[in-house]
Amino acid sequence: MYAIKNRVMRQLWLFLSLVILQPAIAQNNNEFTFPELDAKIISIWLGAYQEDGFEVTQRFVATDDMWQLIREEILEGDLYHFNAEPFLLVQDMLIFEMQVAIDNDDYLGLSELSYEFLAGFRDVRKFFTNDLYPLDELFSAFDIYGELHYAVDDPLLGLYEWPEFVRLLDDFEKQFQKYSVVAEPGFDNEGHVLFKLMTQRVRDCSSEFRESLRTAMQNKFVAPCDDTHDALVELIELYAEPPAALQ
Repeated sequence: MYAIKNRVMRQLWLFLSLVILQPAIAQNNNEFTFPELDAKIISIWLGAYQEDGFEVTQRFVATDDMWQLIREEILEGDLYHFNAEPFLLVQDMLIFEMQVAIDNDDYLGLSELSYEFLAGFRDVRKFFTNDLYPLDELFSAFDIYGELHYAVDDPLLGLYEWPEFVRLLDDFEKQFQKYSVVAEPGFDNEGHVLFKLMTQRVRDCSSEFRESLRTAMQNKFVAPCDDTHDALVELIELYAEPPAALQ
């Protein structure tokens, strides 16, 4: 419910932002990336999985404080062909609904809302900036895998024809490789070791999933599919503390 409603709201603010033009200015790379805020939102998203109400509440308080500062920075900014006000209204609404979800121990809703908050920033970078942001590439891979995950858990295979289903896995692997190439230069020392371990785990799980497809038995897909999903979540968890790769 949350995800569908807020996806519609994001589409609306994209339309409003496009038709209300602002004066053109030279654009710089990474002018709309906020790694510290993303790290806090990711920590809430992960906390929703753990259903730890106290921890999530603590994380949200710090996130809300940071958001108030960053929204002022965004409001004072000036991106070419981008009107910030509709975007900020939707993000404010998401923050408010996240607080409501926390108050009601609605962890599924909190997970969806925090993910939509991150997706809003991804949309701005996609349509209005030249930012090269590795986390965007990782979440693009995660979104593709979400389609696969849904299909595996659906008795009708998500209504995908078999070639389309296999193509989704192909698309995921290509997108994940793109992420890996873009992200690796930003890690060093211990961070680079963890990055290599996590990306290899994703590839190993993905290979096991692909191997399970050879059986053409849907019940055989579930475990390796879940393992790949969990490996991706563990990789995203690295970004709960923003490394150099996000700067």
